Amino acid sequence: MRARRKRRRRSWGGEGGEEGDGEAGSEDGVEEYGVEELLPFMGRTSMDLEVPVLCGGGDEVSTLRVQWRVKFDWTGEARSEIGVLVGMPGKWHTADERGRLSGIPALFDDLIQGGEDPLTAVRTVVCLLAGEPGS
Repeated sequence: MRARRKRRRRSWGGEGGEEGDGEAGSEDGVEEYGVEELLPFMGRTSMDLEVPVLCGGGDEVSTLRVQWRVKFDWTGEARSEIGVLVGMPGKWHTADERGRLSGIPALFDDLIQGGEDPLTAVRTVVCLLAGEPGS
């Protein structure tokens, strides 16, 4: 009879058939996450973030919704689309005479189309919404 070979489990971020040792992080500086940590986020297409205003001194909060979709073209190749929606207090809209606040999603799109990392683009938009402390 043939002897059965043992199956080796593959870790999410590792190459080959190594067992994960439970340590988050690798030699390249890229964090690795286990299945238990990633499972709650599977299937989500958006994430809402509350951005407190640092320079207003009040209890104002704006919200930022980051949305992404994976679409397939006629050849079956996956394309990822990412965008943001911004929710701001009403008095910000009344004070915005030139309509610059409505251009934040377009700015995010320009950053992404320009080759910027999505995480860096989200940080840029959050910094614009939060303001600088002490200003």
